Amino acid sequence: MTTTMLTPTVASMSDTLSHLPSIGLDHLNAVASLQQRCDRKYILSSQAADHFLAHLPENTAVLEIEGKLGFGYDSTYLDTGDLLCFGLAATRRRHRFKVRVRHYCDSDQWWLEVKTQGNRGLTVKDRLPLDGSLTTDPRDRLMNDSLVAGWLAATLAARGITPVATHRLLPTLEAAYRRSTVLLPDGSRVTVDTNLAWQSHDNQRSDQLDCLVIVETKTTGHACAADVWLWSHGARPARISKYATGMAWLTPKLADNRWHRTLTRLHTLQENNNDIV
Repeated sequence: MTTTMLTPTVASMSDTLSHLPSIGLDHLNAVASLQQRCDRKYILSSQAADHFLAHLPENTAVLEIEGKLGFGYDSTYLDTGDLLCFGLAATRRRHRFKVRVRHYCDSDQWWLEVKTQGNRGLTVKDRLPLDGSLTTDPRDRLMNDSLVAGWLAATLAARGITPVATHRLLPTLEAAYRRSTVLLPDGSRVTVDTNLAWQSHDNQRSDQLDCLVIVETKTTGHACAADVWLWSHGARPARISKYATGMAWLTPKLADNRWHRTLTRLHTLQENNNDIV
């Protein structure tokens, strides 16, 4: 299996964040790993995102790795032939789950990741490193490595997911983007994603949405200072999933009622990138 998604472009919010003090990845993970967390996502225009980042709290730090403040991500989402994961998300089932192979482009690290819903609606993320040197494409290991498949099955079972035959999970959608991450003084993370591109795995459909910025706050539950600022300026959390929304965006025939408002917002931003929020 070959990579079909173009590596995301270098453009990011790095210039906007360059005045902040930096923090290393090990330090960030030590103080705010947040593998169980509450996620709130906001869809902003580039102009609105610049305005938001200019008003981050004092003592906010930005993740810096080898002199870079923005990093490329390329995620391959896996689903069954009848789109079980998409259907569970569309109907907001309690025991929904998401499986992806994520490539951290700058460091060339590959991880198998499973996201589920835990107690109090918190998002739980489990991860397994994949050695990119072992195969032409590390995503092949999910299909051919019994240890990787066993980890995936055990993880889903431990999170209360009805058993799913792992061989039924096939690459379905790729999402590429640039991400910058900041750490707020209260220990919350904020990620800022730009240059979002979606591509179906069969290469039949693709689109790139350079007009928007996805801001995501990651907290232990309570709203952080970034949430409060965004709310006070008219922004509200949006229902956007890089997998499910991307599928609905590229495949209009899929049920998209849950993401109708989000899709309308995306279309509006494509047409006019001068929104305030």
